[in-house]
Amino acid sequence: MVIGKSKKPRVFKNLNLNALPVNYYAQKCAWMGQTILTDWFHKVFVPQVKVHLAKKQLQKALLLMDNALTHTSGELKSDDGNITCLFLPANTTFLLQPMN
Repeated sequence: MVIGKSKKPRVFKNLNLNALPVNYYAQKCAWMGQTILTDWFHKVFVPQVKVHLAKKQLQKALLLMDNALTHTSGELKSDDGNITCLFLPANTTFLLQPMN
């Protein structure tokens, strides 16, 4: 995923954004916000993970994310509840990611 400030960046002026090998989102500050995260999770991540789970004959998946203020609080779940996104507790990055 790429997040930029502009809905239609000049560099992409002759390109179809839907044809890019990444998902492009626009946000005023180019930050991952709650709306972008939720949209990406349900429209991009969940469908791709379902395909992967089917290939591997698995049923559930968990995505762990840091607890940035711009992300949603709590958890995100797929409609069937098999794919979940949980956020790490606040102020634990230094313990869990010592090389950060």
